[in-house]
Amino acid sequence: MTGVAVLGGSSPLVPYLLEHLPQDGSVTLVSRRLAAAPPTAATTTYADAPADLDVARAVSLMPVWELPAYFDWLAERGCRRLVVLSSTSRFTKTASARAHDRDLAARLAGGEDAAEAWAADAGVALTILRPTMVYGGPADGNVSELTRVLRRFRVVPLVGSGSGLRQPVHMGDVAATAARALLADRTPRTAYDISGGEVLAYRRLVDRIRGTVPGPTLVVRVPGWPFRLLERTLPRSRKASLAAGMVDRMGTDMVFDHSAAAADLGHQPRAFTPGV
Repeated sequence: MTGVAVLGGSSPLVPYLLEHLPQDGSVTLVSRRLAAAPPTAATTTYADAPADLDVARAVSLMPVWELPAYFDWLAERGCRRLVVLSSTSRFTKTASARAHDRDLAARLAGGEDAAEAWAADAGVALTILRPTMVYGGPADGNVSELTRVLRRFRVVPLVGSGSGLRQPVHMGDVAATAARALLADRTPRTAYDISGGEVLAYRRLVDRIRGTVPGPTLVVRVPGWPFRLLERTLPRSRKASLAAGMVDRMGTDMVFDHSAAAADLGHQPRAFTPGV
């Protein structure tokens, strides 16, 4: 395989991805900041890498709406195969009552559309992967955040029954599927939803996480109105808005079919296993 560039080289997905890529120095991590401990099997660099760098294949782990800034960079270095990570939030947050959620969905959709248009014009084989709720690292923003809340406060608030279905997907499974897509010359479809191997209600997800936290923890039923009131009282507070949004989504199903990714890319996600 010729040279590979990983855009978003400081992403927590990188260590998992490198497990599936050549260990011969042909992988270049491209990042705005150097990783704290760069893997020895790859060259960590900034986005102003030499023009003669071999980037026949590239995978983007950065926010998809930032990718257009690298189109010329990729073209100048001979990219012919590109795999891009997006998110199923493109669909789940489109009709949100919150402007920042709708903005995120719009940025995801805009980034995907821009990647498709550029790839078609440049003759680059493109595959877009849309993970569901990603977990598996200390900064995944999902399971890790709930774990921190439990460790600090020993309590997780629950609005309603917490019946909304979730399908968390481990970083290792996302990385393995991304690597398989990258190693293929092209894929039958342009975009794939890649969800986890287990569907469970939000309440069950919380209970599974509680099992990884030493000591007693509680789930406390609370009304949703205090969170919404706090959001209205502090309209500029992103934390208040995020908390209110999380409360509203506890009863909403967020499940996506990954059968196409299984058939075309061998996507075989594990059951939800927090703490690994």
